[in-house]
Parts: sequence; C-alpha cells; structure tokens
Amino acid sequence: MQRSSNAKTGNDLLDAMPPGSVERLTPHLEPFALVLTKPVDPVEHVYFPIAGMISVVATMANGAAIEVGMIGREGMYSVSAILSDNLPFQSAMVQLPGHALRLRTRLLRQEMQAEAVLQKLLLRYTQATLNAVAQLAACNRLHLLEQRCARWLLTFHDRAAVDTFPMTHEFLAMMLGVNRPGVSLAAHSLQENGLITYSHGNGCLRMLSRHPGRILSAIRHLERDLFRAPSIVRRNDGNRAAIRIERSSREGWPRSIWGR
Repeated sequence: MQRSSNAKTGNDLLDAMPPGSVERLTPHLEPFALVLTKPVDPVEHVYFPIAGMISVVATMANGAAIEVGMIGREGMYSVSAILSDNLPFQSAMVQLPGHALRLRTRLLRQEMQAEAVLQKLLLRYTQATLNAVAQLAACNRLHLLEQRCARWLLTFHDRAAVDTFPMTHEFLAMMLGVNRPGVSLAAHSLQENGLITYSHGNGCLRMLSRHPGRILSAIRHLERDLFRAPSIVRRNDGNRAAIRIERSSREGWPRSIWGR
C-alpha cells in the first residue's frame, strides 16, 4: 500500500507511530473489509480499524459468551501479537461494519525489535488495554444491568462515530453476558428517559442524548445510592456535557499514552 509517511491513516495508533516505522510499515499495510458478525483471524495479521469495530469475546466451555474488549479506530487487534507468538484465547468478530488496515504480525514484531520508540508505544497501548479489561471486570460485578448497558452503549457510540447503528437485543445480551429479557428491560428504561430509540423492524438503535443527568436518572429509579466508578470522565462538548464511562483512559490516550 503506497502512502506518504506524513499522511494520516485514520487509525490513532498507526498515526502515533514514529515516522521511520510508518515509512517502513506502510508498504505492507493491506486494506481489509470488516463485515458484520464475521470472525477476525489473528493467526498471521494484526488489524487497525479505520471505520467500524471489532469485538473480542470470551467463550466458556458451555458455549456462554461475553464481550471482554472493543476495538475501534483508536487501537488494534490483537495485543497478543505485541507480547508473544501465542494466539489469543478469545475470539474476535466484527461488531460494526467498516474497513481496516492489516499488517503481518511478524513485520510488526520485527519493527518493534528495531525501533525502541515503537516498542514503548505498543507496550503502553497494551497496558491501557489491560486497564480497560480490569475496569470492565469491576463494572460487570458491581454495576446494575442498566448501568452496564448504558456504559456499553456509550463506549460503542464513542467508536462508531455515528448516532444510528445496527443492534439487536440478542446481540447486546451476548455482549453483556446476560439474558435477552434483562437487556430489553434495560433498553426500555433508557428509551423511556429519552436516551435512545430502537426500531424492532430494522434492528437499528439511535443515540438521542449523552447528557449525564438523563443517564443517571434512568438508573437511579432502581437504585438510589448509585455506585459510580472512578473512571467516569466528563467533558464539555460546547453546549452539552458528554459522559464517557470507562473508555479505559482512552479519552486521554493520545496525550497520556501516545504523548500527543
């Protein structure tokens, strides 16, 4: 793939790499289509989403599954390629269609060995990913289903960069590791409070508001003493406040991890 070393790819992690590494790796980047629900094979390649999303899912012996990671244009799949030759225990599937750039894993590892700055960058990305997994485990244990559902939708919305996206209650239930009726009740609560709309006809969900007051009011009717994780990050988007629940410090990745 021919590209100027100064050109932006649209993937934050790729664009944060040192110029020398970008110049050497760019000819080996291949376009890759992210097709909804299709698996993403980490055997020979790593993937850098430009648009769309990859979901990392852990599956138990009895077939039960739960999402343990979500990768959009801020990162790459899989971090296991950074650490060793071993394949990840988890599987990955496309959660939102789009496109990515892929790179042979051996080329990334070779470049890491040759470029200390790149190695440091990717290890910091790995640390941030581990932090996100730890926070997710805490949220899954300590939060109500409605809170978990709101957190998941906000994280998804951060990476989707669109307000309307395909989503079924069955799929969301699988991502959260719960039964479908529970997700339906949680989604109904969010819809009643004017946060989302959902169309059963075409299976599309639309985000209407990210206002923290509305999000909390949708949950507090079930639990007055709301548990609030320290990773809730608020920011001001002009005339509205946006709330990001555990973007795993990803709100600050370009500054704290990539030094930008």
